[in-house]
Amino acid sequence: MKSSHFPFSSIDNAQLLRTLEYVYRLINKGVDEAIELRREQTGALPACGKGCCVCCINQVIPVSHPEMAGVFHYAATSLSVERQQTILDHLTNLTPGSLRCPFLLTEKEGKICSIYPMRPIACRQYHVYNFPCRENEDAMATRPSDVLIPNRKWAHRVFSLLLPYYGIQGTENIQTALKANTLPRMSVELTSHDFSMLIQLLSDSIDSGL
Repeated sequence: MKSSHFPFSSIDNAQLLRTLEYVYRLINKGVDEAIELRREQTGALPACGKGCCVCCINQVIPVSHPEMAGVFHYAATSLSVERQQTILDHLTNLTPGSLRCPFLLTEKEGKICSIYPMRPIACRQYHVYNFPCRENEDAMATRPSDVLIPNRKWAHRVFSLLLPYYGIQGTENIQTALKANTLPRMSVELTSHDFSMLIQLLSDSIDSGL
């Protein structure tokens, strides 16, 4: 996925933040239903656990611009100065082509997602069965049957709430966009987003907190 200019002039968009809060509740509900259905069918539960982070390091994570605005807001307003500084270091040293999420931090308790409450849809939906991902493994390529299939009904409901932020309005236009898989196609790989606004926001927050 190509690098993309961040289209929002400000992260202080109350309506967008409310939309994202609702969107993530819906996605979580859809994921819970999909996990429960698979448990009923096979007795299995996801192998993912705390500290498991292979998917944060070497896999493509598609993120829409509205989701990234939420990430920017959370990182700039809800994290400690210490975590902000670590993320800022990651962003300013981001290697072109790297898939490692800059919001993945290493702390004394292990690897943690610093933006977990505002993590994107792709992260919420990704669950692997039988055993955790091996180092450098892409489970979608090596064992796709072990990867949870997202609940399409909930995904479409969520996408319909985010499409208006791309200027797609009206029931008919939104339904056409859903059929064309427009939102996933317009999403950008996480590390290819334009982080210049977040770098400035973090720098300002760190300076004010020192």
